[in-house]
Amino acid sequence: MHSRRSSKISVEYVFLLASTTVCLVFLPQYLADRASNRQFVEIFTNGHFETKRWQDVVVGDILKFTDGNHMCADVIVLSTSEPQGVCFIETSSLDGETNLKVRQCPRETFLLQTEAQLAKLHATLECEHPNNRLYSFDGTLRNAKGLLMDPKASNMSLNRFAKEKGDEGGESASSSNGDALVELGPTDLSIGPNEILLRGSSIQNTKWIYGLVVNTGHETKLVIEYQGIFFNNKKTYTV
Repeated sequence: MHSRRSSKISVEYVFLLASTTVCLVFLPQYLADRASNRQFVEIFTNGHFETKRWQDVVVGDILKFTDGNHMCADVIVLSTSEPQGVCFIETSSLDGETNLKVRQCPRETFLLQTEAQLAKLHATLECEHPNNRLYSFDGTLRNAKGLLMDPKASNMSLNRFAKEKGDEGGESASSSNGDALVELGPTDLSIGPNEILLRGSSIQNTKWIYGLVVNTGHETKLVIEYQGIFFNNKKTYTV
């Protein structure tokens, strides 16, 4: 009888010790995640940007980041405040490097500068399954609509444009110098690592950027790298 009671106590002690160990291991991560999720970010909602918390961000959202902001998700750069859609980022929390790196949005999206222009963007995003490869990305914005191009600043032939000012009753936009912009028809855009900003990096020397979310939370490359969690499914989302 005494032996059975001792065994029962020993098993309960082991379970208690194991539970305590798990709590001690994961509590700091839980507290860090909770603190991060309560930070604020601007999310494009119903035609304009609204300030919400990181925890409200989902794949397919368009976010606005300003100089000094840290990325709360992996995003595709759609447009920036800088010429030709470039931006500068610092990635020390990802790779330990403190030198600034340059990223650039697709040329078909860098003229999306206003909320009204962003509201016309519609596409289906196909991309690789979540992984920890920090220096690679393979994705496509399929059947993208609402893209703008300045024909005077582009070497693209005009036969790729679906409509110009007044065609199909569509509205035209204007570039900064007053010239009419033309709207691209449904277009597939290939997205590579040069157009991606990863969670943990920060915007530097760039007034603002607009970014399309492709990974959040435990599916971001940074978190997978730290936790060793991998996914096998290819992702498809409608923007």
